[in-house]
Amino acid sequence: MLNKLQQQLVHLVCSEEGASRADLARLTGMSKPAIGALVKELLAAGVLQESAMAASSGQGRPSVTLSLSPDAACAIGISLIDHQLVVVLMNGIGEKMAERHLTPEVEIPALIQQLAAEIADLLSSAAVNRQRLAGIGFALSAFVDAAQSVCVQSALMGWHQVPLAELLSRATGGIPVVIENDTRALATYEKTFGHLRKYQSAVAISHGSGIGSAAVIYGRIWRGAHGGAGRNRPLHNRAGG
Repeated sequence: MLNKLQQQLVHLVCSEEGASRADLARLTGMSKPAIGALVKELLAAGVLQESAMAASSGQGRPSVTLSLSPDAACAIGISLIDHQLVVVLMNGIGEKMAERHLTPEVEIPALIQQLAAEIADLLSSAAVNRQRLAGIGFALSAFVDAAQSVCVQSALMGWHQVPLAELLSRATGGIPVVIENDTRALATYEKTFGHLRKYQSAVAISHGSGIGSAAVIYGRIWRGAHGGAGRNRPLHNRAGG
């Protein structure tokens, strides 16, 4: 388990592509020796790895950049959108290791058992030890209270106030579970691993049976005063366009 300072450094390495020890010291305000000690711990634990040499802006030697190790951990991603259920196993840098497409069970208890069985089979098939699994992320087209890990309302599934994270964590033997609105999950992924890494503020838009948006403002997901910013709205087709 990483402490808060280590978690902060890992987050910065993810969000600041090509960061060096000097960059981390500048961004955190910590001394270079303190950053060096923390990085040494994370390298020894296999969480970070040293990457390419960054060109020096001065007369000194080029800096060694840091990146997240693909083997540091694994995670399960679940997507439930438009009655399509996808379960994905990813490595520490967001690359897919395995993927399953399923027809979701309708009733909540049956769906939870379906997911628990699929996750166990996915880990077994990929020969991944459960100890490497950092957690499960569950994205769905719904109004989600991410702080309480509750699906407040899903018009698609007919759900109201469903504690999805608690139910799935219990069914998988205590694996940490985070649930999120699908568009916010997309924005979070792109900000961490994808096209939005270099932007402090951006908007992600998704469309399917509805249209939704998620705003990243100064590097953080904007949820609005009551958590409903960017909620999905249904699309209605009209004759003639």
